[in-house]
Amino acid sequence: MKTARLSEMKTARLSEMKTARPSEMKTARLSEMKTARLSEMKTARLSEMKTARLTEMKTARLTEMKTARLSEMKTARLTEMKTARPTEMKTA
Repeated sequence: MKTARLSEMKTARLSEMKTARPSEMKTARLSEMKTARLSEMKTARLSEMKTARLTEMKTARLTEMKTARLSEMKTARLTEMKTARPTEMKTA
């Protein structure tokens, strides 16, 4: 009877271990997949933010350059007009 009881306990324990192991493995695998997915999402988000920031900087730089160029052209045109006007007045 003692042997039968031990055998029954062994069988129950083995069955429990077999049942528990896949569950543990499944949990570990899910956790691993979640971690990988989060890492992937963070990387994608960082890349997206970097791209947006670069685009923003390029746009700002272009706007700055256009504004500077326009200002330079206006100044040159005004200088040209101021220089030309007295000459025209003298001739007339």
